[in-house]
Amino acid sequence: MADVGVLNGPEDELLDWHAVGWRAAEEDVRRLRQRIFTASRVGDLKRVRSLQKLMLRSRANTLLSVRRVTELNAGRATAGVDGKVVLLAKSKALLVDRVQRHTGPWQARPVKRVYIPKKGSAGKRRPLGIPVILDRVLQARVVNAMEPEWEARFEPRSYGFRPGRGCHDAIEAIFNVARGANPRRRWVLDADLAGVFDRIDHDHLLGMFGTSQRTQAVLLGGSLNPQNATAFLDLPGTDGLFIGRAARTADGFAEILCRVVGRIPTTKEYV
Repeated sequence: MADVGVLNGPEDELLDWHAVGWRAAEEDVRRLRQRIFTASRVGDLKRVRSLQKLMLRSRANTLLSVRRVTELNAGRATAGVDGKVVLLAKSKALLVDRVQRHTGPWQARPVKRVYIPKKGSAGKRRPLGIPVILDRVLQARVVNAMEPEWEARFEPRSYGFRPGRGCHDAIEAIFNVARGANPRRRWVLDADLAGVFDRIDHDHLLGMFGTSQRTQAVLLGGSLNPQNATAFLDLPGTDGLFIGRAARTADGFAEILCRVVGRIPTTKEYV
C-alpha cells in the first residue's frame, strides 16, 4: 500500500522522485493496457474509449512516461526548440505535476529539425524531428493508451515499431516462407515508401483514431509518426493488397515474396 500512496498522493505535495515505487506503477499500467487490448480484441469500442480515458488520467502512466523520456530514451539529454532538458530529480517531479494537472487544450510545439547521416547511403542525410521534452512526455502517455487498442487489430506480419517485435522477427518470417528445396515463392521485392512520415493524410489518420481534440494534437507530434504510420498501413481491407506479403515495417512493405510466375513481377503489379 505504501507504493500506491506515493503514486496517488496529495496533489499539494511535491513528489519525491526517488521514493516512487516503479514496480507498482509498471504493474498498474500493464494491467490497464491489457484491459484495453482485451476490449479492443472483442470489439467493445465503448469500453476501449473509457479505459483509454482512464489511462490518460493515470498518475502511474504519467510517472512512467516522464521516466521513459528523461531517463531511458537515448535522446533524454537532447533539447527541442525551447532548449530545455529535464535531468534533475526535482525537475522530473515538477514535470510529473505539470502534466498530471493540465487538462485543457494542448498545442504541440514545433519540432527541432536536424539532419543525420543516412545509414547505408554514403553522403546522404535524413531529417530528424526532435520535439520538446513536454511534448515527448504527452506522446508517451498517449502511446500507452492507443497502442494496446491497435495491437489487437494489427495484422500478424507487420513488425515496425511494435512492442516485442523487430527486424529479426521479419527476417525469420521471410526465411520460413522462402526455405525448402522447392518453395512456392521465390521472387523477393524489397520496397520502401518514400517520405511516408511526411505524407500521411492527417485528417484520415485522426478519423481512424476517433479521439478527442486534445489527444489529436498530441498524436500529430513528431515522435509518434512511426506508430501512426504502422496504424495507417494497417487500414481495414489492405491485408490482401500485396500478394504473398511476408513482412512489413512502419514505412513500407519491407519484403514481399511473390509467387513464381515465370518472370520478375513489376512493382506496379503489386502496388
